[in-house]
Amino acid sequence: MNLFGQRLRELREAAGFSQSAVADSVGISGTYVCALENGRKPAPPHAVVFAFASFFDVDPDGLWELACTERRERLLARLDGEPTSLRLRRAPARRAEVPPPGGPLTDVKPNAQLESAIQAIREALTNDEERAKFGHALSLLGEALTEDKEKRGR
Repeated sequence: MNLFGQRLRELREAAGFSQSAVADSVGISGTYVCALENGRKPAPPHAVVFAFASFFDVDPDGLWELACTERRERLLARLDGEPTSLRLRRAPARRAEVPPPGGPLTDVKPNAQLESAIQAIREALTNDEERAKFGHALSLLGEALTEDKEKRGR
C-alpha cells in the first residue's frame, strides 16, 4: 500500500541524501519525509509531489500517478472499513464495550440516508474513472480541512 513512500525512499537512498536534506530542499519537515517513507502518512498533495520530482529530477507525472494510486488504495480500504493508518494496523484489536441494557445506545436507529449514501458511493466506485474522480475530490477535501485546521492553530 505504501507505493509512494517506497519510491521516495528508493530515490533518496540512490541519490545519497538524508531525510532531513531532502526535507530542507523541498520545504517540508524531516519528520514528514520519515512518515511518508514509513507509510504513516498518505501520499502528499500535488505541489509536494512535484517538488520531490524536481528535486530528484524524475518524471513528475509518473510520481504523481504513483501518489494517486496510493491515495485510491487507501480510500478503497477506508470504505471497506480497513484501518489505513500504520498505527491502527499495528494496534491490537480492542474489545468493544457493550452498553448496559436500556442504556442510551438502545434508542439509536440506523440512519437510512447515511446507509443509502454509502451504498451509492460503493456503486459509483465500480468504475475506475469515477474512483479516480472521487478519490481526487476526497483528497482535495482532506487538504482543505487540514489547511483550515492549521489556520485555526490546532
